[in-house]
Amino acid sequence: MDVTVNSKTVSVGDDASVRDLLAELNVDDKGIAVAVNNEIVKKDEWNGFRLKENDKIVVIRAACGG
Repeated sequence: MDVTVNSKTVSVGDDASVRDLLAELNVDDKGIAVAVNNEIVKKDEWNGFRLKENDKIVVIRAACGG
């Protein structure tokens, strides 16, 4: 199925979770937040949160600086 991640179309398995998606994209899960369809998904829910066709996912990485 196709989902959108940070404005790019990505194909994932039909039963993919947020955690599966991050692994597929080789995204380190430290210091990031994930929103699906404008709703934050808590890190402890990533394994069980199943994605659906055409979901819009935003992965945000925390940054330090000044």
